[in-house]
Amino acid sequence: LKHDTNQKTLKETYHTEFDYDTYLTKKIELNTGANYSFVRNSGRYGYEDSSHSARFTGNTLSAYAESNFTLGESLILDAGINVHSYHRSFPDGTRVNSFNFYPKASLSYSWKEVNNLNVDYSTNIEEPTIWALLPFIREEAPGVFSKGSPNLKPEKNSTLSATYNYSKGDASYSFSPYYKRISDSIVSQASSYDKGSMIDYTNLRRSENIGVDLSYSNNLFKWWLVNLYANGSRQSVPQNTYYKHHLNHLDFQLVNLWTITPKISFILQYVYNGKELGYNGYS
Repeated sequence: LKHDTNQKTLKETYHTEFDYDTYLTKKIELNTGANYSFVRNSGRYGYEDSSHSARFTGNTLSAYAESNFTLGESLILDAGINVHSYHRSFPDGTRVNSFNFYPKASLSYSWKEVNNLNVDYSTNIEEPTIWALLPFIREEAPGVFSKGSPNLKPEKNSTLSATYNYSKGDASYSFSPYYKRISDSIVSQASSYDKGSMIDYTNLRRSENIGVDLSYSNNLFKWWLVNLYANGSRQSVPQNTYYKHHLNHLDFQLVNLWTITPKISFILQYVYNGKELGYNGYS
């Protein structure tokens, strides 16, 4: 017996924001701002003869203050602080509150016209999607069901990196070690349900990625261009139960472009993508 499904979401948003920019001195620029949003979400899912619905409200307040310092002809510093406050409530009394206070910084230094070094630290907040939150069961495919988790927290992504770039003539290369940390990562998990499987969502305390990016580009000859990119990293998901907690990962790409005539060229490309570690699985 076939049923036609009905799926609908409604999002009502009220938003206001404020920004202010000024120069404190000739070499120091100040940027500040704040924004507030109130969101009323509702979703409905079901069949012609039966349906489920749920709703929740969310309040988000964020503010920032950043300054740009010109410390010399070749040295520039951007630094600031950010605040993010989040509140979500459901009619059944479920409440989720999240508050994050984090810095942001970027230092850039250039020398001899061909060298550049950037050191960066940044953070961004990602809130759960509406279907990851609404607490009723949906059929995604035959035998595959999903259910939202109202208690999900926003995901916090932080990255610290240092990038060295060299560029002269046709040749350029870069070297960039980095460290990435995700707090309250939003992941899906599967369990048995009604002769099929149920997918729901949870927060991981943390996952980490330490690695390095490498790139190289050069015309070996007037007719031969080479582009090379490689990434190696050590991925960590400490809360894995059935899979490894750590995995060494490698991505590699090599592109050769041979220009035979002004209208004829030949490209040879090799790409290798290693498997990535996720929550109790690979991708």
